[in-house]
Amino acid sequence: MSRLCGVLLWVFCCAVLSACAADKAVSTSSAAKTEMFSSMPLTASEQSDIRNQIERNWNLGDLAGSPNVAGMVVELRAKLSPDGTVTEVTLMNDQPGNPDFPHVAESARRAVMISSPLKLPPGKSYPSMVLRFRPDQVVQ
Repeated sequence: MSRLCGVLLWVFCCAVLSACAADKAVSTSSAAKTEMFSSMPLTASEQSDIRNQIERNWNLGDLAGSPNVAGMVVELRAKLSPDGTVTEVTLMNDQPGNPDFPHVAESARRAVMISSPLKLPPGKSYPSMVLRFRPDQVVQ
């Protein structure tokens, strides 16, 4: 795998009200379940640490530097267990006119799964994270 530098991957935690409300609707033991997750957002430094964990595993192959990835953004939602294990990764967007988008999106999804479990900051855990990948920022 090649080393990736300069990739903009923004991590936004969705652990506050909406995720907790969704957990309550699904489970009768929601009080115990929501107590396992943090309501404190990640700091910029913590986001960078998670970004670095995933960047190491993201390989675009021949698509790195391709003009077809210019301006492309791949948004994924990663569901996590309290220990940082990624349990599911779903694609949140699409670019139907770009034939390379499915390949880039799949490579980003694989990078997140390979990075599991994510090393979360001590005392913080989240039910899900939204991850934004910008492949035109990759320098291999």
